[in-house]
Amino acid sequence: MRYALLLAVTGLVLIPTFSAQAQDRNDADMRTRVGAKLMLGLGGEAEYDDISFGGFGIPGNFDDDMETTTGLGITLDVPFHQYITAGAFLSFQSWNSETVEDVYDAFTLVDLGGFIKARFPTRLGKMGFEPYIMLPLGFSLNFPDDDLQDDTDMEVGTGWKLGLLFGAILFVSEDIGLNVELGYAGHALHHEFDVTGEPDGDINIGQASFNLGIVLALD
Repeated sequence: MRYALLLAVTGLVLIPTFSAQAQDRNDADMRTRVGAKLMLGLGGEAEYDDISFGGFGIPGNFDDDMETTTGLGITLDVPFHQYITAGAFLSFQSWNSETVEDVYDAFTLVDLGGFIKARFPTRLGKMGFEPYIMLPLGFSLNFPDDDLQDDTDMEVGTGWKLGLLFGAILFVSEDIGLNVELGYAGHALHHEFDVTGEPDGDINIGQASFNLGIVLALD
C-alpha cells in the first residue's frame, strides 16, 4: 500500500502545476456525468497472511504474483468547481494470483466508494479535452471461489480500496467522451473462517491500473 500512498502524494503535489497551465474557465463543462469502463489490473503482487487454502501445497503466509485482473466499473461525476469534481463509483472485478489459480478459480472483488478529481479542461481543435488526476477511496467485498469456501469455510472478506489514476477524456461530441486511465490500485482485505480455532486472515493486493471507457454528460 506504500506505493499507493506515494503516488497519491505525488498527484497532490502536481495539482497546482497543472491548474496553472489549464485553459480559461469557459472551457469547463459543469454538467453531471455518468461513465462506464473496462478495467484491467496488470502485474503486481498479492500478500497472504494467515489465509487457509485447505492444503494442496499452498502455504498460509506467502507473497504471490498477480494474474491479470479484469472487470467493469460505473461512475457518477459531479463538478462543484471549475477544476474540482467529486463522485461515486461501483466496480466488479475478477482476480487471482499464480499459485492459487492452480487450485481455485478467481475471487470476485466488489468496490463501492467515492473519489475526488482535479481536472484541467482545454480543447484539441473543436473537441473538448480534459486531463485529470483522481483519488478513489472505497469499501470492498471479496468473494472467494465456491470450492475455496467449501474447503476452508472462508467467509466473504471486507476491506478498503485506495488508488491514484491519471486520466483524460476526449469529447467526440458535446455529450459523449472517450476515457482512458492509468495508475495504481491497492486493496487491504480481511477474511474470517467459520472454523473453531482458525485464525482470521488478511490479503493485500496491488496492481497497475489501465481503464478504457465512455463518458456521457447529462443535460
